[in-house]
Amino acid sequence: MSAHPSPTRPLRRHDGWEPYPQARAGRRPVRGEQAAETARDVLGSWRFICAAVIAVVAVAGSTVIRGQRTDLAVVLDLTLSAVAVVELALILMAARRTDLVNGEQALHDRRAARRTEAVSIELRDEMERLHLDLARLTARVETSCRECGHRPERDYK
Repeated sequence: MSAHPSPTRPLRRHDGWEPYPQARAGRRPVRGEQAAETARDVLGSWRFICAAVIAVVAVAGSTVIRGQRTDLAVVLDLTLSAVAVVELALILMAARRTDLVNGEQALHDRRAARRTEAVSIELRDEMERLHLDLARLTARVETSCRECGHRPERDYK
């Protein structure tokens, strides 16, 4: 699998989504969500853009071939409508890509938080071990001092 998700393939769900309340972990989207995602995926694709441009060119071409007289306003209206459809598709493509990037970023952040937590626990355990070693060393020094008759001062607290 590549490092970047494909814009046409939905983001795979991984363990670790549970802490994110907005993420769907294990539940299927409701009908409205499915319809919105399907519309975004279909209308926000290069295929749709190509189909829309081909349809506009075909309508304009058939009008010219038939020799029908068209008003300039109708041609302008058709052209501007086609531009609006292409812009809508590009916006939907950007929204889909943003969703994928945000999902991957959330997973990356979650993995980084888990690694940080693991390092933190490791450091805490190491500090506890060092604290115990220091206590043992202190006890040995005190025992050695008592055996030789020397009284150690307790200024090291």
